[in-house]
Amino acid sequence: MLDKLPLRTVLIVPFVLQIVGAVGLVGYLSFRNGQKAVNNLATQLMSEVSLRVEPNLQVYLTTPHQINQTKLDAVKLGLLKMENLSAWEKYLWRPVKLYPYINFTSVGNNKGDYRAGQQLSNGSRMM
Repeated sequence: MLDKLPLRTVLIVPFVLQIVGAVGLVGYLSFRNGQKAVNNLATQLMSEVSLRVEPNLQVYLTTPHQINQTKLDAVKLGLLKMENLSAWEKYLWRPVKLYPYINFTSVGNNKGDYRAGQQLSNGSRMM
């Protein structure tokens, strides 16, 4: 079988197979290393984002509870009454002014009376 093949084919085919094999192996290894590098970078980026977001998220989630607690304290201390919500109007401006990410706070009573303090997107405040 080999004696019928031309000498040129017998010499060229092994070299071509070696070149194709070497290029294929290098391509595969490069792809794998690139994939590992991208995964490593993505993991680092997600960790960094998580470290930056978590403190802000904690503040964002605890602030409304703190504001509600101060409202409850004002009622318990007798500073503000739930029967007269008009006195709350000035008080409701304070959290909106103090906390830049709080743009709305309100209070209501059993009779259906309701008061709110709100900061609009243009920066003006509204009752």
